[in-house]
This record gives sequence, C-alpha cells and structure tokens, in this order.
Amino acid sequence: MLISIIIPIYNVEKYIANCLESVYQQTYQDIEVILVNDCTPDSSMEIAKSIADKYKNKYPTLIINHEQNKGVSESRNSGMKVAKGDYIYFIDSDDEITPNCIELLTNVAIKHRNMELIEGMHTRVPFIHENHSAGIIKTYSGDECKIQALKYTFAWNILFKRSFIQEHSISFFPNIFHEDKLFRFHIIEHLSYYATLAKITYFYRTNESGITNTISPKHIESLLYILSIYEDTIHHNRTIEDEVINNFCQYTFNYWSQLWRSAPFHHSYYKKFTSIIKFFIKRHYKDLNFYNFLLLSPALLPYKFTNLYVKIIWRIKAQWIQ
Repeated sequence: MLISIIIPIYNVEKYIANCLESVYQQTYQDIEVILVNDCTPDSSMEIAKSIADKYKNKYPTLIINHEQNKGVSESRNSGMKVAKGDYIYFIDSDDEITPNCIELLTNVAIKHRNMELIEGMHTRVPFIHENHSAGIIKTYSGDECKIQALKYTFAWNILFKRSFIQEHSISFFPNIFHEDKLFRFHIIEHLSYYATLAKITYFYRTNESGITNTISPKHIESLLYILSIYEDTIHHNRTIEDEVINNFCQYTFNYWSQLWRSAPFHHSYYKKFTSIIKFFIKRHYKDLNFYNFLLLSPALLPYKFTNLYVKIIWRIKAQWIQ
C-alpha cells in the first residue's frame, strides 16, 4: 500500500532538516515523498535536496517547483495532483513525525480497508511522549463518523484515501488562511468511515513567526468566509448540527480572543462579525448551550466592552485548559 507524503516548503530553513529526517527514517517502506517548493526565499530547498539525495535509495522523492509563491493550499493541491499513493499524508515542514508514524497508521488502513480517514494523535515539540503500546483503534461510520471527525480541525497527521478525495473532487481552497478547517469540513460532508489511533505519531511546532500566529485582515476575512460555510451547512445536514454549532462558536471565539491585542483593523471588521453572530443567535438560540452562548455573547456588546470582555473570558479559558 503506497503512501504519498506531501510537504509544502516555504521559509523553514531552521526546521526542514529535522522534518525530512523524521520522514526519511520511517519504518514503513512503501512511501513516496513529494516536496513542493513554494518559491521559498531562504536555503530550505538546498537543505531539502541534500537530505533527499542522502536517502534516494530508500524512498523516491518528487520535487515540484512553483513559479511564484501560492501559499500552503495551492502547494498541497499541487502535491495531490501528482500523488500516486493509495493514501495521502500531509506534514507541515516545521513539524516532525515519529519513526513508526506511517507504519502505525497504515496498519489501521490494512486492517480496516474501508476507512476514508485515519487519524493519529499529536503533541507539541519538544515534548516527547513515550508510549510503546500499539494504540487503541476506534472506528466510526455514518453520522457518528462525521460527528467525531468534526472534533478536530487539522489536515496533517491523517491518512486520506486518495480515491475518496478524487471521487468527491475535494481540494484546498486557495488564497485563504484557516485552510485546514475548510478542507477538513468538506471532507467530512462526504465522510462515511473514519478511524482514530490513540497513539502519538506527530510533533507539532509552534512557530512564532508562522502565519498562524500573525493575525491580519486576511485572517479575519478567511474566518468570515468559513463561518458563512458553516452556517449554510447546518441547514443542509441536521445530523451534525450540534457539532457544527460547537465549531462555529469556537472559531468565532478565536476572533474575539484577538480583540484584546487592539489590532487597528479589528474595529472595521467588528460590524461584519456582529451581524453574522446576531443572525446566528437568532436562528439557533434554542440549540446553544451556556458555554457556546458565552463564546458568542461579545457580539451583543459595544466594541470597547468586547475588548474587556474577551480579556476576562480568555483568562478563564486559559485556566480551564490548565
């Protein structure tokens, strides 16, 4: 069973060596590696090519060179277009995977051949979780698999069945942030079989200079678009309504949580957000639990009070997480 590992590369010269070493040292043998050079301005590709050449007798490597920078979404799409694997696996180029990551996930695919998504567990770099057990496998089908898969938001650390993606013509939406959320959401709309493996296989790095840690107007516009997709979907698939509402409220709080930073552009988007949220509350107030309403309630306050409100809620939430 061939696994295609797709790795977009852009401005990661500090991390790409560790990432690729973790990929090329996999215990599973039937792998193709697809590197997508998204016009990186640093020495990332020189490092990547050196490591790929070092392991050229172990795994075949295909390098795709973009003529201009297109972003993570288009880089992953480029990789999917040429992938030949039975399953596709995405890894971010500043992250790492365990040596037996692909073997463990592929064993689930072999044992449960109808699974369209197989997802492992992750933790943050540099924390290492030593667990030598095989990991508990849970499988879901029908509406239950959609509900379970909606609990997470990432596109990495998952085996996606390639035939399933092709059948439903699913790809990453270009030129937006929060691309993982939207891709996964469109996957889940068609999902029938989903498996999880209770075993850490992926190490996620918090890159302080990365785009996910830099809030800009484009981030806000992307989130607005995704929220509109979620709102529309609730009325077309009532079986996953509760989980979609939970996601909607959580993603909305991601916006509120940035207000305390006092970024100057937030105010201009605030009216757009509040109009969406007020409409959402009016439509779904019977389905909102107290916690969800708490996440949405800043929409009912003037802007300056919302700033103060989210500071308090954010601190409470941080305490809960601890």
